[in-house]
Amino acid sequence: MDSAPLMKISDGIACSLNVNVDLSSLPTDVRGTSRHLATRHHELGKWQLLTALSISRVGGEVVELEQLKRNIENKLEERQAYAKFISECVKFKEDFDQFVREDVYAELKKEQHLTNEIISHLRNHIVLLQVQLDSLREIYKHLYTDFQDKSEAIKLIASCVTHSNLQESPQTEPKQQHISYDQWKSECNKLQNTCDNLLKRSTNLRGNVQFTWRNLKNACHLQQLKTSKVMRKQIHDMRKNEEEMWWKLQEAQYEMDDLTKMSQKVSAQMRKCKERASQNANNLNVLNQRQGHELCKDQAHNSLALQMYDLTLIEVRTERMNRQVQTKMEAVRRRILVLQRELEAQRKALQTELKCEDLYQSVVPGNKGKQTKLSLKRTECTFRSRCD
Repeated sequence: MDSAPLMKISDGIACSLNVNVDLSSLPTDVRGTSRHLATRHHELGKWQLLTALSISRVGGEVVELEQLKRNIENKLEERQAYAKFISECVKFKEDFDQFVREDVYAELKKEQHLTNEIISHLRNHIVLLQVQLDSLREIYKHLYTDFQDKSEAIKLIASCVTHSNLQESPQTEPKQQHISYDQWKSECNKLQNTCDNLLKRSTNLRGNVQFTWRNLKNACHLQQLKTSKVMRKQIHDMRKNEEEMWWKLQEAQYEMDDLTKMSQKVSAQMRKCKERASQNANNLNVLNQRQGHELCKDQAHNSLALQMYDLTLIEVRTERMNRQVQTKMEAVRRRILVLQRELEAQRKALQTELKCEDLYQSVVPGNKGKQTKLSLKRTECTFRSRCD
């Protein structure tokens, strides 16, 4: 609101209230009229002062509302940019089917809903503030017009007193139809009451807007803390799962090493058994080449035959054991492959969660200092490129 009219108003008040008219030298019949004019002059001066004070109050309230409206508009821009970022976070989480039902996704959806609700409230506040500003500007115009009318009336009354002193009267036609004094006073009171009511309503509106914004800001801050907490818990659980998978993989690899050593031992035992069986078979063939009565089942022949039988049983058992070991090794090998794939997927998911958490913490107001609009938009633009 321009301060120049207020300076003119103050000058006008000073001039109108400092007009002194000496009534002692006037005739008796004129003195009564002049006294009424002086009383009227003084009354208009008081009303003019009230109007000037109302103009000053309205001007100050307009300045306060404009400042509040600018602040709310800035907050609206920030929340709109933040809403786009949260929408990108939600969409990014939805792209991973295995994480759609997780707690982080649910908290991000809550924060998205709360952010949209805050945007709606801020827009409504801007509309209400604009309506109130229009009403205040309108009453300001009426007050300023009323002030000018009263200033002109004070000058005319002072002129009437001067003309009465000179025993002259201005020959002018009335500009409009006269109203009664009670109607005039009622209009003055009505204008002042309207101004007071508008100022009271404006003060209440400012208080309600600021109170609502503080509550919404606190609710958003609490939701951001909750989302951050769930993110940290999610990352902690994922790291714990990754560590458990790594230990399971190590156990499977240790088991594979043990089975490999066992398979090597069984294979060595099978080779040794086959070698001894081949040697015993050769010895039996040599003994079977004896002639006449020498070809008999003596102790040497029976011992070699018994060894051949035992070696055959051992070979069957070792082959069965070798097949069992190979079966176990195949199962462990498949389990190792599954664990390796799961561990790799878990590591990728953990890296994604860490990037999302880092981006979220960098954008959330108050976590890493005061964020500017430029940094918010830059983070929003680079969100997908950093998370791919």
